[in-house]
Amino acid sequence: MAELRKIRWGLFTAIFLSISFSSIAILSNSYLLRGHFIWYTAPRPKIDQQQKILTFRIAWYHQNSEIHYGISKYDPTKCDVPNCLVEQNTTLADIVVLRHSDLPYSSPIEKEGNQIWVLHTGECPHHTIRPPSKWAKHIDLGASYMEQSDFFVPIYGRVKLRKAGTTRNFTRILKSKRKDAVWVSSHCNTHGKRENLVKELAKYMNVDTYGTCGKKKCGRQYDDLKKCAETFVQDYKFYFAFENSICDNYTTEKLYSLFRDRAPIIPVINGPRDVRKYLPEGTYINRFDFASPKLLAEELKRIGNNESEYIRILQEKDKYTLSDDFKLKAVYKFQCDLCKYLRNIHNGEVKKKAKGWQQIVDEGQLCVPGK
Repeated sequence: MAELRKIRWGLFTAIFLSISFSSIAILSNSYLLRGHFIWYTAPRPKIDQQQKILTFRIAWYHQNSEIHYGISKYDPTKCDVPNCLVEQNTTLADIVVLRHSDLPYSSPIEKEGNQIWVLHTGECPHHTIRPPSKWAKHIDLGASYMEQSDFFVPIYGRVKLRKAGTTRNFTRILKSKRKDAVWVSSHCNTHGKRENLVKELAKYMNVDTYGTCGKKKCGRQYDDLKKCAETFVQDYKFYFAFENSICDNYTTEKLYSLFRDRAPIIPVINGPRDVRKYLPEGTYINRFDFASPKLLAEELKRIGNNESEYIRILQEKDKYTLSDDFKLKAVYKFQCDLCKYLRNIHNGEVKKKAKGWQQIVDEGQLCVPGK
């Protein structure tokens, strides 16, 4: 029962984030989802004249970013470059990290000497705010959840094998499920057209839609949402974890929370094209593996009515999880990667890339429109 309560609470948290999209969008975009960074390097690494130790300094332009990501708790001794510190004063830093969402509303700060500026985004290219020219002309590199970025920062997590095996009774879990699929959303007009996909699927199978995009409501109070989470885990066979945009590498908490919390429900996703690079096969159902929504719905109904196959997918999914502090670890590694980059520049091992940040806002190359 304790384990089930943990699963329900974790799924409830993810549902709360989805249902409350319209009311927390500004907050989310101000922190995690729109957490873009830009770094810049000071003229040259500073020398502590008393200790004669070469020290690299990194500053985060926006105070809220530093607070949200816990950067002030960064321990440089755990990095291969221990002489690398977080600097409050951007004019003294070798690298400055800026959030993309801050740039349109701020006047550019002074770029000191040979500083390196790095743009970071946690959003997909479609929702990333391109830096105005007054900022863009000074930006050097890019950082995002995309592996092809100059700096890879997977703030949404990456699944990994769990150390312990499973003893869960999936046969009993399946017998409690009386309904086909559930979708939770309050963002009803998306670039990826997930709302159209749900409407098409609903023609061929039973789909319950919660939030402002559907007729079913959970309410906005914690107790109400908790009851909804319990219902989803117990009653539904499939959870539609559809992203608002279909972009390479773009998979968020909608899916990852189901792994983190070991929720006994099969996720159905709408891509992206490269999802097999980072999600283990056999743990989810991908819309893009089917020629039409009708064929997808038919396959979901077939699996839902096949006890052995449904349980096999749940068992495979249950082998994987996320670490509880994956976001903090990702940001710490990012911080350390910045330090290594500065060290390599100092040693003459790296040449600064020009406009490397543009790859993380290239919607045409990284995203496909929905239908």
